[in-house]
Amino acid sequence: MPRINPHKQAVNTRNLYDFEDGFFNHKDYKHLLKQQSKKALLELAHTVWSKEHINTPFPEIRFGKGIRHNNGEYVSWCNGPVIELATGQRDVITLLHELAHAVGHYLHNHKFVGTYIKYLTTYTDIDITILVNTMHTYKVDIPKEYTKQHIQR
Repeated sequence: MPRINPHKQAVNTRNLYDFEDGFFNHKDYKHLLKQQSKKALLELAHTVWSKEHINTPFPEIRFGKGIRHNNGEYVSWCNGPVIELATGQRDVITLLHELAHAVGHYLHNHKFVGTYIKYLTTYTDIDITILVNTMHTYKVDIPKEYTKQHIQR
């Protein structure tokens, strides 16, 4: 098993969070941050889980306050079998992000990003080329199969 480089993982996480802050606050995608009902989010989660044929048990999805982040804000989290969506983060993007963790990708590395890209382009109206190119500009750890096909040089 390869050794995890904590510095690289911190950079990957920062780059991904910077991408999310920039991309999803753009007028074309802001609708995906709209707060959703518990029912709508649970329906989406079950749809993803069944259509993707995920072999791990469906996670328990809680609607709580979240966990306190370094900056003092409460944020959503996933530890595998449990997802907690924090107040103010009960939206499609946060759910898809946490579902990508729930399938077993605990780090924000290329494996997580590959699953996240698949979910974002399958379960939202986001264009894959725009998504991957924007991730590339934020230096997100994108899987090679996406960079070869979608990065415009």
